[in-house]
Amino acid sequence: MRVHGDEDTRWASRDHDTRSPLASGAGGRLDWTAHLPKRGVAVSEHERTILAFDEAGNEYFIDVFVSVRDLSDLQHAGAASGGLPAFRTREGHAVTHLGGGEFAVTVPGEEETLTVRTQDSDFV
Repeated sequence: MRVHGDEDTRWASRDHDTRSPLASGAGGRLDWTAHLPKRGVAVSEHERTILAFDEAGNEYFIDVFVSVRDLSDLQHAGAASGGLPAFRTREGHAVTHLGGGEFAVTVPGEEETLTVRTQDSDFV
């Protein structure tokens, strides 16, 4: 393995020339973990998908996302979820949980939100 570049930007290359940026750590040492996500950073993770219908009978797939935070520095290592779930349609439209089995879908360019309902037992 060879190291290329100056003190601000360094690159490591192998025989097949795979390159990866390296950051300089304390004392000018290379920090091989600089590209990894920092601990304690929240990441949205897909939890499940629910099926909902509007008044006309059109179906909407709503993806449920939860916030997961890496807590591996702490005594009880591992990921933990926290906070309220976030909702989006498969098309990427914003969804708001109205309560019970009702959701409001916000479609860009439309003046009013669209109300959809699910029979999913976790939301009724």
